[in-house]
Amino acid sequence: MRIQVVVPNRGQVDTQLMVWLMQLMHDGRYDLHYSFPVYKPISSARNRIVREFLDAPEPFDFLLMIDSDVIPNRNPLDLVEEDLDVVGHVCPIWKGNLAPGREVMWNVEPLEGSMLLGAGLARVRAIGAGCLLIARRVLESPEMRGPFREEYDDDGVMTRGEDVVFCHRARAAGFEVWADLSARCHHSRNVDLWQVGNAILTRRQQPIMSPAMALGNRRLVFCLSPGRSGTRWLSEVLRSVPGVHSAHEPEPDFAHAMRAAQDKPNVAYQFWLEDKLPAIAATDGDVYFETSHLVNKGFIEPLINIGLVPDVVVIERDPRDVALSYWKRGHIPARTPAGRRYLVQPDDRGNYMPLDEWEELSDYQLCMWYALEQRARNRILGHRIQRAGGTVIAMTFDRLVGQWSGFERMCFHLGLETPDPATFKNLNQVYNANAPAVAARRPPADREAQDIALQALLQREGYGWD
Repeated sequence: MRIQVVVPNRGQVDTQLMVWLMQLMHDGRYDLHYSFPVYKPISSARNRIVREFLDAPEPFDFLLMIDSDVIPNRNPLDLVEEDLDVVGHVCPIWKGNLAPGREVMWNVEPLEGSMLLGAGLARVRAIGAGCLLIARRVLESPEMRGPFREEYDDDGVMTRGEDVVFCHRARAAGFEVWADLSARCHHSRNVDLWQVGNAILTRRQQPIMSPAMALGNRRLVFCLSPGRSGTRWLSEVLRSVPGVHSAHEPEPDFAHAMRAAQDKPNVAYQFWLEDKLPAIAATDGDVYFETSHLVNKGFIEPLINIGLVPDVVVIERDPRDVALSYWKRGHIPARTPAGRRYLVQPDDRGNYMPLDEWEELSDYQLCMWYALEQRARNRILGHRIQRAGGTVIAMTFDRLVGQWSGFERMCFHLGLETPDPATFKNLNQVYNANAPAVAARRPPADREAQDIALQALLQREGYGWD
């Protein structure tokens, strides 16, 4: 299959796009031919590209146009096998003073209502031509001759750009126009940062659903837990509750963004909006209940700030038991790969019990610090969620894990449907237990002395130990 890849430009092409195009050359699935025409104005440029596409001695099957300042974050060639008439990647566009309050918008017109970014392929009224894949049959249609034309009002002011008109003409000719809402391009622009800030504050005007609207009436329930506290067990037995979609550490996993989110809070916002919430919206059930112990590590506050207040179950386990379990596994904060990937560490910016001088702590003391920090963190986050209107249920490890009475009580106070006792009995097993060799590992011989030394350090820093 032959595909023409064309980058219309005015003599300059973004460096990042050139790097991306060089990577595209190694795709290998199709016969790609590149062109970098310098034509003006843009409507004439696009029409000349179409004419040269159709007049090529050896026919092309698809035309892929990518603007010189647009950098795709996904490979548009992945859409070739879908054999769609017209399909584009969504891209932010800058309107500036032409659209006060809507300076930054997405280049897509929904068919009706709104749509959710990240939702995959969707039929649309129009999609911008920043990254656009067009099947040959569309451009060969007699009704699509000279397909890119602006529209103007009686005063000669442009009312529709050439790419929007193209999409409307294609639909009128019987073709379908699609947007890949999971593929969001970068768009290089020099803009006034004051206007960018104003655009962000007024982005409710955009034709994209707010997260709360996108999720509808679906409830979000999470666990505030240090880990090693029965969260995998809880996700399994929740399958006995009608109407609940339960998961432990599903993809997209918080672990992908947790470490970066400690220093850059915007990473957590981006993860929720672009990855996690679209995945949640695609699940079944009236209640989404995820038991990952990573949600408390920089993700709760951003979730509340974007308008979604979850309900939570706070699972408390003796910090010494939590610390010892991690220590036996070799999951040490800041020191081992698993510790860095899944646990916060004393010098993280978002800590509730930060420590500046922690390098001299033993591995066990670091695990103990983590367990204590998580207990303090979860209590504070629980109060924050209650103040925001969420339901908070506090359960101890011993009274919840493996216990029908505790589990039933938790479901009752959360307002969930009554769990099925027979299903619970079948699912009530031990999950994610330490391997025998790990479980048999003896605690440090001076564990008590290490606890006393850590307690003294924390008290000097003004932290309690109860």
